[in-house]
Amino acid sequence: MAIDPRKRQKKLAKERAKRKAKALANRRAQQGKPSFLLRAALGLEFELAARGPIHECYVNKKLMTPGYDQGMGTVIVSRLASSGMIAAGVYLLDLFCLGVKDSFARLLTREEYRQILSQTRLQEPMKKAEPAVAKKLIEDTVAYARSIGFEPHPDFRPARKLLEDIDASACMMEFTFGDRGKPHFISGPYDSQTRIRQIRDTLERTCGKDNYNMTILLGDPFGDDDFDDDYEEEDEEGD
Repeated sequence: MAIDPRKRQKKLAKERAKRKAKALANRRAQQGKPSFLLRAALGLEFELAARGPIHECYVNKKLMTPGYDQGMGTVIVSRLASSGMIAAGVYLLDLFCLGVKDSFARLLTREEYRQILSQTRLQEPMKKAEPAVAKKLIEDTVAYARSIGFEPHPDFRPARKLLEDIDASACMMEFTFGDRGKPHFISGPYDSQTRIRQIRDTLERTCGKDNYNMTILLGDPFGDDDFDDDYEEEDEEGD
């Protein structure tokens, strides 16, 4: 039995439409997922931009204020790429205990950079700073944390590239670390019980039982009487 040519053409057109729709969906899915070659190109551009001219630096101004009662804040260092994009390093510093608690470095469009800066400013009192101030604050924070057993966040390694040719010795400021002379760990919303125990064990080993403080914002991760006693004593000191 012969197939009606019109039906055959209709069927072929429908199949072509399906293939086009599928190809379009695949392209859209790949838009947020750069190919290996594109990722390599972006990586090379970041490497070059990390040695480019400084664009601007921002520091949470409370980090430079003695007596700051939280000890945590953000530093942003950015450089200009030849393409017009911006290589930005964002560093979350914990001056009381952990040093570089989090960090990332990315090659951004100017609009993406403005969005990150705007979001940070909404959450923290940021002020422009000299590159030497930003680098010295970051390096001194890393050194303090290492002295009590903590290494920077793993993502600090690529973010550190943005700091390499900055002369930190040009900064004459001195920064204060620890809380009233002692390391003080303050837990965050993403610190697991396992992580908190690891931090407690490190401080116990490097500082000694009575030479550090811990503030656990939610729950008791240790479930032992020693922790309860220490926590109550710390609250009484704060009163």
